[in-house]
Amino acid sequence: MNMTNEPNRTDWLLARRQGIGGSDVAAILGLSKWSTNIDIYNEKVSTETPIDDPTPRMRWGNILEHPIGVEYANQTGFKVIRENRLLRHKKYKFLQANIDRRILGQKKGLEIKTANQYAADDWGEPGTDQIPQYYIPQVMHYMIVTGWRSWDVAVLIGGQDFRIYTVDYNPALADVFIQHCRHFWQCVQDKTAPEPNTLAAVNSLYKQDNDQTVIADETALDLMQRLKHQRGERDDYKKLSEQTEKDLKIIIGENKYLVDDDGNRLATWSTTKNNSRTFRANFKNLGAPT
Repeated sequence: MNMTNEPNRTDWLLARRQGIGGSDVAAILGLSKWSTNIDIYNEKVSTETPIDDPTPRMRWGNILEHPIGVEYANQTGFKVIRENRLLRHKKYKFLQANIDRRILGQKKGLEIKTANQYAADDWGEPGTDQIPQYYIPQVMHYMIVTGWRSWDVAVLIGGQDFRIYTVDYNPALADVFIQHCRHFWQCVQDKTAPEPNTLAAVNSLYKQDNDQTVIADETALDLMQRLKHQRGERDDYKKLSEQTEKDLKIIIGENKYLVDDDGNRLATWSTTKNNSRTFRANFKNLGAPT
């Protein structure tokens, strides 16, 4: 673990572009609720001066970080300090971390979170490792960078429900995360966008259509049949159809229409007046499965 002095806010935002931080990993893996791997890619390759414009969620998270850290210390008896340094992995320098707190006397860190009451079900029993799946990559990333083998997570839910969790290092999971991060960082170095891994990522990559048409191959036709079937089912419809729609949109890309060999329109993904794109599947022109 290498350390550099903590920069000012603008320098810190610029430093984020020089590597992959803990809050990036969930998006790279397609697990984030707030951003996609395409969003993170665009951030890393941008040459514009970053703008510090935190959302209300981020702003209140920063405000409440100190009192939550104090309550954690009161309940556990541990002494915690801010680690005012940018940490880097010894081997993979592009893996970097700004951790919330370091627990004195232990090779262990503390991640501090806030959550609204509607997200309470994402958190398991206090004292376990059952934190939301979109936070697991972050704390695992911090353990990868620091070499420490345990991380506590303190969360205040709904402004009054305080909980503490402990996540231990998982070597197999860490290897998978490193592999994905290495591939993603190579995409950044090559200035080649990674393949979008969620429906939101596809929408982020292809923001406007070029009014062109693409002819459906066997893969596209199979996806159309699958989407037709999934939209006719009610159980687990959304999760299944989102995956299929994502794969179809990758095939359509910047084009506007997907047609069969005879020119029959199978799907339209067009730019609206407000510069968003609307996807429509036309199952009437879809023949029987082959």
